[in-house]
Amino acid sequence: VMSLERLMIVTEHQAADPEVRHLASLVLGQWDLVRGNAARCERRYLDALEAGNGRWPALVAAAYANYARLCLEQRRDLEALVLARRGAEASAVLGDHLGKAYGRLVEAYVLSQLEDWPRLRALCGRLPWIIAALPPHHRARIEYGLHGVQAELAIGEGRPADAFREQEAADRIAKELGEPSWSPRDSE
Repeated sequence: VMSLERLMIVTEHQAADPEVRHLASLVLGQWDLVRGNAARCERRYLDALEAGNGRWPALVAAAYANYARLCLEQRRDLEALVLARRGAEASAVLGDHLGKAYGRLVEAYVLSQLEDWPRLRALCGRLPWIIAALPPHHRARIEYGLHGVQAELAIGEGRPADAFREQEAADRIAKELGEPSWSPRDSE
């Protein structure tokens, strides 16, 4: 991992292509976040959004997704909601189905935190269509998160038996993957 970080630092400073420099900065933002330097991480994301606007749509989509996750971890729910939607829309324009699914999943988690059950129910109804376009390995990871958020929805709507079924489905997927699966709430 440390050699990858060094490579990203060198790339950020020496790459001839400015888009590559900004992408390296986004990757370095993840290390900033892990090390507890959220302010520096946020600065990297804002710089990438500013630099990529109108020039590099893939950079902008990635920056929105990363920034949404940062805001979600900091409990800045409304910002995370807006950024996740923008990231999903930017990814959809690029034909990036995984980015679109990820953005919508982050949006679903924010809606569950806001206890906006009607909007969450509607989004959960659309997510399976988005997930269907993903390759199987990515599909399983997003489905894991969807089951988790559907469990939250079931609890919010007073359906505990459904919540247990959704959580069991998420647990089965995690076991099949043979590794921990990520969901936006895993950092809590």
